[in-house]
Amino acid sequence: MMTPRHRKGGRAALVAMLVGASLIGAGQAPARAARTIEAAMGVVAPIVSRTHTTRATYAVYYWNRITPSRGEASEEWSAEFNRGNWHRVETPRDRMIADCQAMKGIDLSLETGQIVSGPAVARAACGINANRPIRSSEYLGRQQGKLGEFDRVRLTDAGDVRTYDVSSDGVILGVTYANVDKPQDVTLSMATTGLDRALPDADMFSPESLAHSVVPDRFKVAPKD
Repeated sequence: MMTPRHRKGGRAALVAMLVGASLIGAGQAPARAARTIEAAMGVVAPIVSRTHTTRATYAVYYWNRITPSRGEASEEWSAEFNRGNWHRVETPRDRMIADCQAMKGIDLSLETGQIVSGPAVARAACGINANRPIRSSEYLGRQQGKLGEFDRVRLTDAGDVRTYDVSSDGVILGVTYANVDKPQDVTLSMATTGLDRALPDADMFSPESLAHSVVPDRFKVAPKD
């Protein structure tokens, strides 16, 4: 899953869900991260786990609005793809693939050409971020949306209050972020613009596939509402 990193005094850039912990936390053992999250989440844990363990085949496209506390608001697309153990994430600046069972991932920065690999990439890509310890959680109920029913959960970490809409098969259908100090001010909203149960490209989970985008052009422009 992708979320923005807020830059003080500058525009936001969509990067992998390594926000806060970033890749600095790559040495954290997956089991330790899982225990930390589950201890704080209680009843919410199975819903969050659903996003990590889904084997569904899907392509989900988002239109994102980033409103940093400082700097100008911006909007852009992102997309995620899943088939079995494999997951792929794209933004205008990053492409990422991960084996969500083996917990191995590769992240390519399109801005610098830098490639980072390791379990922290997989923990970032495969569902709700598992790199950031959760301090508290809340189940907000089963709700109905344009793409069907979903469970809404709220997670709070050291920096953000995060809300996720999760389908019955583990697809993240919507996200909002707010600063933990100002939970009334939304700093990120991710709205689904498309959900397909077929993938747009047969080869999208190999390292070589990171050389090109698989996102259809129609999902790279703002929705017309």
